[in-house]
Amino acid sequence: SRVCIISNHTSILDIPAIVGCLHIWTSFIAKKELAWVPFVNFWISAVDCVYMKRGSLRDSAKSIDEGVKKIENGIRLTVFPEGTRSKTGKIASFKGGSFKLATRSKAVIIPVVIKGVRNGFESKKTIRRQYAKIAMLDPMETENLTPDEIRDLPQRVESIIREAYERI
Repeated sequence: SRVCIISNHTSILDIPAIVGCLHIWTSFIAKKELAWVPFVNFWISAVDCVYMKRGSLRDSAKSIDEGVKKIENGIRLTVFPEGTRSKTGKIASFKGGSFKLATRSKAVIIPVVIKGVRNGFESKKTIRRQYAKIAMLDPMETENLTPDEIRDLPQRVESIIREAYERI
């Protein structure tokens, strides 16, 4: 089925956390700059990520088209709608364009909340053991949404993820 995972983004370790803890094989939207980072670029290539060039509307539109095709072909795609990792551990505002992947492909959105992964790596020079919480929330259909519901979808999903983040 068509699936788009929407998650908050706290750490570079969020990606392996989603794949490893939730046992979900998924492709990702990745910033273009990661294509040049040793080891990371190999892994990103292996999971067939869609690169997003930030700051270019034309390239962003191409990336969205590529992501929609992947979802339509049954590849799960994970998006971090904040657009970047949180430097503070707090959830930033979601960018609405990220949701075009789900609505244009008529995918089911699976909201995912990640908390605590950042503490094991981002503030240190080495990776250390850290307890983290990851929650997969109730799926949300996008197939029969009205134009008003599509417009409100980013805020609705952001609100659901924020509430769950505070609970876990």
